[in-house]
Amino acid sequence: MVVGGVQLPGVAAQQGALSSRVSSAPVADADYDLNHRRLSSRTPQKIEERSTPKWALIFFFGFLGLGALTLIINYIPMGFPGTPSNYYLLAGLGFMTLGFMFGTKVR
Repeated sequence: MVVGGVQLPGVAAQQGALSSRVSSAPVADADYDLNHRRLSSRTPQKIEERSTPKWALIFFFGFLGLGALTLIINYIPMGFPGTPSNYYLLAGLGFMTLGFMFGTKVR
């Protein structure tokens, strides 16, 4: 290769190597070799549909309801003894957290 009247050594050899690897002719779809495509050897498996177990729904709604009831009764003057208390508030939030944990089992 000549740049500005100066011959660059080794550049011509590199260009020759690249031009021999790159084909300028377009490849038609019919010429494409299908054997070189990557195929999956796994066979599709049937996915069974599972429903939510009844115990998960019972615990989900039970703990959510118990937590909400504890929070409501905490602020009623004739509710729990010594109301309102932070301990009843934490207990209600704990019950609701358990309800949400069982709610993750619902499909």
